[in-house]
Amino acid sequence: MITNALCDLEKCVDTAGVQLDSLALKLTDVERNLDENELESLENESVMELLESVTEVKNEYQNLRKDLQEVQQLQKEMTCSLRYQLRNMTQTFRVLKKKIESNSVPVHHLPPPTGAGGSSRSGATDHQQLQQQHHHHHHREPLTAGVRMLPQPDLTTAHVHASGTKRSGGLLLLKSGSKN
Repeated sequence: MITNALCDLEKCVDTAGVQLDSLALKLTDVERNLDENELESLENESVMELLESVTEVKNEYQNLRKDLQEVQQLQKEMTCSLRYQLRNMTQTFRVLKKKIESNSVPVHHLPPPTGAGGSSRSGATDHQQLQQQHHHHHHREPLTAGVRMLPQPDLTTAHVHASGTKRSGGLLLLKSGSKN
């Protein structure tokens, strides 16, 4: 919709430019005729053509103004729409962030891990260091500040971070059983 309005606007500008050039030439011709001849000898035809050209330029100018106003209105509507969408996204982000924070369970509330299948203690320490490095890289305090992480399983679908360190594809925090 905006693209069509801009195309129409460009056409109007081009047409107005051509007509202004034509008008300038006609004015030059009239000035020459005034210089060469007396006012009485001017042909009515050239004056009428000049008036028609002025009227055409005036009409093109009015069309151009209308097109500009339409483009400005479309820009305002687009801006309002984007602001509304941004507000909705921000609200959704805050709600999701609160849900994540409320579903996070600190380690001291969970029973200690038992038996085989878990990672070693050094694995948990490495995981904590990676998580701390990741959060310090973004200059924010982690959501899990002061909370010890449980050992994470070594999944076969491990991912390599941009920093070159390997991170498990598993969840970093244990979720509570409720589905809020």
